[in-house]
Amino acid sequence: ALNTAANRLARHLRGQGVGPGVRVAICVERAPEMVIGLLAILKAGGAYVPLDPAYPAERLAFMLADSAPPVVLTHAAARPALAAALAAAEASPVLLDLVADAARWAALADDDLSPAETGLRSSDLAYVIYTSGSTGKPKGIEVAHASVGNLIGWVNGTYAVGPHDCLLFVTSISFDLSVYDMFGVLAAGARLWLADGAMLSDPQRLADCLLDERVTFWDSAPAMLQFLVPFLAERQHRNRSLRLIFNSGDWVPLTLPAAMREHCPNARFIALGGATEATIWSNHYEVGTVRPEWRSIPYGRPIHNARYYILDPQQQPVPIGVAGELYI
Repeated sequence: ALNTAANRLARHLRGQGVGPGVRVAICVERAPEMVIGLLAILKAGGAYVPLDPAYPAERLAFMLADSAPPVVLTHAAARPALAAALAAAEASPVLLDLVADAARWAALADDDLSPAETGLRSSDLAYVIYTSGSTGKPKGIEVAHASVGNLIGWVNGTYAVGPHDCLLFVTSISFDLSVYDMFGVLAAGARLWLADGAMLSDPQRLADCLLDERVTFWDSAPAMLQFLVPFLAERQHRNRSLRLIFNSGDWVPLTLPAAMREHCPNARFIALGGATEATIWSNHYEVGTVRPEWRSIPYGRPIHNARYYILDPQQQPVPIGVAGELYI
């Protein structure tokens, strides 16, 4: 049902001129329509630009003006935020409401679009995600399909992700962790447990879901997981099904892996790093026993098809033990 809904919308987007290299913005609440919209953009051959309706109108307006999408997807709950941003950006893209306008594509063919039909190549753009940038001004990071496919292949192969898995999806689509959470999990045939906005604002409900819903996979920044630990501690129940914990995007507290094993004793704790420009994660480290002398969790090693170099200001390799800048 998810696939056929996305296929119908993808065909409508094709009729709106969406294809390789065309950016489509999406400003939605956390609901099934969000996943349908993102899949449809990619199926049509386009690249998605996520706009978080919680962002200030000024930031959304900048992103709209900078990415210049000819089409924007939304639905009712997010429309007021989008309307304010469009007015500030003085933009006039085609606006499609994923709920109110659904009848416009309900009768279209629901079979998969072929690469020959869309003309899509692995070097084409998959998404543009805005980071704060080093100056505080939003910076759009363009990522192609090939590097996303490499990352998904590495995760699903290395950690045997498959139909037996269930990922509790808590990350905003404006952060690149969500790229794996949606497309990597669905590519493996696994289940996506979509936490909505109300659940994300209620840590007790989120902790209950993690313990009670046979979740096997958690992926987030460390701060969100650390936030749940006291609420997990209030429950006697343990989740023995959770087998993977991915943490990235910031330093992992040294006490967090052991704290999570108290409640999820079978989970492997994987610390990951990288940069949005280098596609979600580029390095990984499985945390076993945390040594007393450690000041931080080791950064780990590159994933497959990634190479790391530590270079001096002249971009020459530094000797082992000498500080330098990390190049991915």
